[in-house]
Order: sequence, then C-alpha cells, then structure tokens
Amino acid sequence: ATNNYRSGKYEYFEDVNGQYLGLGRFFRAYFYFEKVKKFGDVPWYDHTLGSDDDDLYKPRDSRDYVMQKMIEDIDFAIANLPTDHSDLSTSPLYDGSMMENALKVKSPAEGHAMMVA
Repeated sequence: ATNNYRSGKYEYFEDVNGQYLGLGRFFRAYFYFEKVKKFGDVPWYDHTLGSDDDDLYKPRDSRDYVMQKMIEDIDFAIANLPTDHSDLSTSPLYDGSMMENALKVKSPAEGHAMMVA
C-alpha cells in the first residue's frame, strides 16, 4: 500500500491525516462546548493524560481561554475537512447544526446565550 501511495496511485491519502485531525479537533471543541455550557470554567487539556499525571489536578482555565481554544479547533476543522460531503449530507456535523451550536454558549452567570465568534 505504501508503494502505491508513493507512486501517486492513491493521491487522496495526502489529505486524510488532516481530515482526521480536523474531525478530532471539531469533536474536542464540541466536547468542551458541552462542558463549558454545564460547568463554566473547566481545565483545558490539549495532550493525553496518564492516570498519574499531575495535570489531572490543575485548576480550571477561564471560560474565555477555553472558548478561544475551541474556536482555534473549529477553525482548524473548517480548514481541513472536505467541502464535498454529499455522502454525509444528512450528518448533523455537515448540515451546520452542530457547528452553529458549538458557537453558542450559555453564560451561567448571565443566564442567556452568547455568540463567541
């Protein structure tokens, strides 16, 4: 398979890594969206943690910081996910509803929805 890739037979593989990273970062942003919506300030992690990692006990990061990191993840996803998604047209990821919801956050202190972008 690697020889076919190197020969150019499977040109579409070049973008696959970016697509998977974009998809992963979109879902990380969505995961944090749900956490911020429920808890407000939460700790932001952008690396894998082990069970004895001291970062498990780090203090919460500000809501603004977490929202900025979420926007960075969503921007990365937009830049790396394919625009032709005819085979996924019924997916909530591609119909815009998840992306729209990911940009709206209910402020626990103010009690109303805010756009973050």
